[in-house]
Amino acid sequence: MSMSHKNPALRFRNCVDSLVEMAAKKCKYFRWIDDELTPHYKNGFNNLKYELQLMKDTSYTARLERRVALLENLNVEATAAKEIVDGELAMAVEENKQLRG
Repeated sequence: MSMSHKNPALRFRNCVDSLVEMAAKKCKYFRWIDDELTPHYKNGFNNLKYELQLMKDTSYTARLERRVALLENLNVEATAAKEIVDGELAMAVEENKQLRG
């Protein structure tokens, strides 16, 4: 099925080896199965393709934003845990000094 802007959603037939880039001999057989669409339907298919791409881009962006938020939250938790450990370490060092002194 063609997904080009000029011929959206039109089915065609061609040889399998025409799709293989390294094929020694490429078959040149090509034939449209469907009749050409009217401009109205071409525009409709192209608009749907555009909307689908926007949805994919938006969902990808949303996933990245969620990951960034998760990482920021983990960073806040790690910083809080480090402060607790640093405080306990400081107390242990102080106790050790008092025991020696």
